Formats: sequence, structure tokens, C-alpha cells
Amino acid sequence: MEAVTFLGLLVAVAVTDLRSRAIPNTLIVFGVLILMISSFFSSLHALPLGTPVVALAGIAIALLLTVPGWFSAKLGGGDVKLSLLLGAALGPLGFLWSVVLAVPFGLVFAVLYRIRGKPIPEDLPAGAFLSGGAGIVVVGATWPLAWPTQPALCHFS
Repeated sequence: MEAVTFLGLLVAVAVTDLRSRAIPNTLIVFGVLILMISSFFSSLHALPLGTPVVALAGIAIALLLTVPGWFSAKLGGGDVKLSLLLGAALGPLGFLWSVVLAVPFGLVFAVLYRIRGKPIPEDLPAGAFLSGGAGIVVVGATWPLAWPTQPALCHFS
């Protein structure tokens, strides 16, 4: 159930970011609440692999990768906050996979703009791409056949 709720949040973030190029704090707070509630009231621990240390490691990786982009005005504050949420939810490995899997979404976005004869906008909706990558990680971690010999990528497994 947590995975479905989290996927719904990722879809809402992606749609909002694509439409307005902004990620409202209410969506980030909702994501934090999902993590908190599922960690306290669920048999599946909301923290990656069930440990706060792994969640903090995910947050640290997200900080290292996104704060420089924020300081250089290439990423917005919502993108950084979303990254921190995903780092806590997915852990460092899950977050890194989300970043890697976000690249194809960005490429498709850019190609579609070029096909339509428009210049690629400078304010790319990075949160939408990152949400797509995180969605693949969550689905992959919850699908029983996805990682038969691998340890869980995130807490949704």
C-alpha cells in the first residue's frame, strides 16, 4: 500500500512540475508524512532497509548531488527538497538509481521539444524526471521478480 501511495505522490510531483515548473511544499510534506506514518504503523519499515543510518546516507548523497545545482541556479529548491525526500525514502543506492533513470526522461523531453521545433527550455522540470526515475526504482523494488538475487533497493520491497 505504501508503494502505491508513494507512486501517486511521484505522479503528482511530476505533473505539477511539468505544468508549473515548481514543486509545492505541500507535496513534499505529504511525502514526509507518508514515510513517517508507514514507519510507525506498518509492518514494512518506511526507512530503507529499516535503518535510519541508510536513510541519512541517502539524504547525504542527495545533498551532495543537488545542492551545487541549487547554488548555481540550475536546480530549484523544490528539486532539492524532492531529492532529500527520495534519498530518505530510497536510501543511497535507490536514490542514485533514480538519478540514473531520470536521464532518459530528460532526453525524451528534450527530443520532443526539438521535434516540435521549439528550443529546449532552460528551466527543465528536473523534479518530473527524478520522479520518473524514482517510480521505476519503487516498482522494481516491489516487483517480486525484479531483483531475485539483489538486496532490496528501498523500503518498499
